[in-house]
Amino acid sequence: MGGREAGQYKGIIGAIGLFMVFVAGVFGLNFYMAERLTTDGGGVTLAGEQSMLAERLMKNLMMLEGRLVAGDPVEDAQLALRRAAGSFDSILSAMQGGGNATGPAGNSVFLKPISTFTGQGLLQDASRSWEIFKEALDPVLAFDGVVYAERSSEFYTPAGAEFTGLVESAVKVGSAQIEPIITAMRRLVRHLEAEAANRVAQLRLIQGGAVAVALALFVFIAVYFGRKISREERAASQARQETDNILKTVSEGLFLLDKNMNIGSTHSQAMERIFRKKSFADSKFERMLRDIVPEKTLKTALDFVGLLWTDRVNARLVKNLNPLSEVEVHFDDGSGGFETQYLQFDFNRVKQDGKLLHILVTVTDVTQRVLLARELEESQTQSKEQLDLLLSILHVEPSQLLAFLEDTDTSMKMVNTILKEPARDEAAFRSKLDGIFRQIHSMKGEAAALGLGTVEHNAHEFEELLNDMRGRDRLNGNDFLPLAVRLDHLFNHLDQVRDLVSRLAELRMAIQNTPVEAARPPHVAAVPDFRPAGDNPGQTANLGTAGEVAEAGRSVSMSLGTSQSMVSGGLVGALENLVERIAGETGKKVQLQCKGLGDSEIPSVYRKAVKEMAVQFVRNAVIHGIEEPAARQSSGKPDAGRLCIAFNPDPNGGHEMVIEDDGAGLDATEIRSKAVARGLIGQEEADAMDNGRAFSLIFRAGFSTVDEANKDAGRGVGLDLVRHRVRELGGRLRLSSAKGRRTEFRVTLPAADSQADVA
Repeated sequence: MGGREAGQYKGIIGAIGLFMVFVAGVFGLNFYMAERLTTDGGGVTLAGEQSMLAERLMKNLMMLEGRLVAGDPVEDAQLALRRAAGSFDSILSAMQGGGNATGPAGNSVFLKPISTFTGQGLLQDASRSWEIFKEALDPVLAFDGVVYAERSSEFYTPAGAEFTGLVESAVKVGSAQIEPIITAMRRLVRHLEAEAANRVAQLRLIQGGAVAVALALFVFIAVYFGRKISREERAASQARQETDNILKTVSEGLFLLDKNMNIGSTHSQAMERIFRKKSFADSKFERMLRDIVPEKTLKTALDFVGLLWTDRVNARLVKNLNPLSEVEVHFDDGSGGFETQYLQFDFNRVKQDGKLLHILVTVTDVTQRVLLARELEESQTQSKEQLDLLLSILHVEPSQLLAFLEDTDTSMKMVNTILKEPARDEAAFRSKLDGIFRQIHSMKGEAAALGLGTVEHNAHEFEELLNDMRGRDRLNGNDFLPLAVRLDHLFNHLDQVRDLVSRLAELRMAIQNTPVEAARPPHVAAVPDFRPAGDNPGQTANLGTAGEVAEAGRSVSMSLGTSQSMVSGGLVGALENLVERIAGETGKKVQLQCKGLGDSEIPSVYRKAVKEMAVQFVRNAVIHGIEEPAARQSSGKPDAGRLCIAFNPDPNGGHEMVIEDDGAGLDATEIRSKAVARGLIGQEEADAMDNGRAFSLIFRAGFSTVDEANKDAGRGVGLDLVRHRVRELGGRLRLSSAKGRRTEFRVTLPAADSQADVA
């Protein structure tokens, strides 16, 4: 800068220098006051958290007592109780004498001692009640024995009985002492808030004066530069106008990305039409995509754009790796639903003097092109699908087909109900996902047993989408929107099954010269009816009523009769068909023995559940239990594995279902390892598990020993479905296994309600 230029800006340089000195002084004072306020705020926060910790302590203690009464595992409740008690005691000590404390989240916090007379008095009141409570609580926290007896004749071990008494005593003491603790902590919060308010008033006075001085300096600088900026602005305005005219006319979306994935301040007007929003300036590319594409696609897209910023990567060579070359997106339509579109993103480098400055992104709406291409493809495959579907229906015994359609109708309505259930937190979203998974998995298993390959395939594709959602770190309502599309597709396919059933009934009528219209059940077309909970709309379709399905099924039954090529023999025949298929695909030999699985032998209230459980147990045994012939020979076993399923009445008026195979048995070490790898438990918890608790992990949603899922295994849903069905029926589920020799499941069901049975 020359001497003339320096003289020209001398005034503003001096003003800025004065301003910086003033700001530095104000910042220093603010920093001191802010540090004091931060300390006070930390005290207020932790004092408030102490109240919540005290309530949590009592809640965890009562939860522990409840689990002891119910016979449920107590380790996690005891661990939560230890953490809450340790955090409460640590914070209370730090408030009194200062030092580090462990917060409720396990974080370390440094606290200065509360020095006011009132504050110390309140802390002493809380400490007296806490010492009484803690004396009763310490034995509960220190307990490390076995609670429940392994023999069925005894419920608790001697140590467990003593532990139960300690818990009851702690609950009584806690009930008396918790209220004085909470009261003292709340009074302490109000006291600390009052102290902080006084310091805030002082800080506001200082800041008010600083703002006034800063405003005066700002006015001086603004006036000084006003005229100069005005001239430059006129020239820049003309250039911007020319750019705007260009960006208004192009039909593609155009914008620039910097290295931090920020969208530039200038974009084409078509962006507003394509993305249904007005402003894009200074927003993140990731944020723009997050609500409209799946998480997996988003991550891949960000990685791809990151590659383009690497000079050694040839942009032309990696262009075919672009994950957004044709991507399906979903937009809220403003009326409780969503609109699906297809966008094409193209990325080009922008360089100046050999230096990469930006990535130019071109977005084109290719919805019409994609829909036309898909319509052509669907028309080409529809004929083949109809033929495959017809052949699969003709191979199913009519009574089994009728039962399957009625059960499917119930399952689909249940999925619809689950999707409508409100959910606001992560646990509720996970529960919805698991519930849908169980319904779809049950339907897929029955379809596989009957040889309905097209239905099984569609259900498997639905599970693929569910499995992708299960693998995400967090879920929200928008994640469930694609399920509505897939659910509608599944509804439509099941409608095709019903339509073919009706057409076969028409064929029978025509052959007998009987008017078809008088006997054909009315066809119910898919009607959009699904609206998920919250603000996340979706769409699905209604199925035909159970009466319509039944009428069509009876018509087909009369017209087709029975055929040697059909899956016959009721549930037993379906299971034999399933075993034959899975064994053939996996290269195994399995001998299936069934007892008591006839329709007349199973109470009607249990038929659907028994069928579902039998299918899942068979899948599990053939895939995971029975070894391949070579492995069985090396173990001294016959080539063919033995799988027995029996459903018998028990002396108490209930029923017992026993599933036993002579396969490889369960490996507790492998189960623990897989559970840790899948994030279901931690390594510390796994190390502390005995074999019995390790075996129970196979019933958890998401657990599987299969590394790569296929249509028959790997989702971790089958035994979770069994566990839920047993729980819904009020039954009990027991498991025994000998590694290398056998595995046995026993499902005990209570006496069936006679009225329900008659129904």
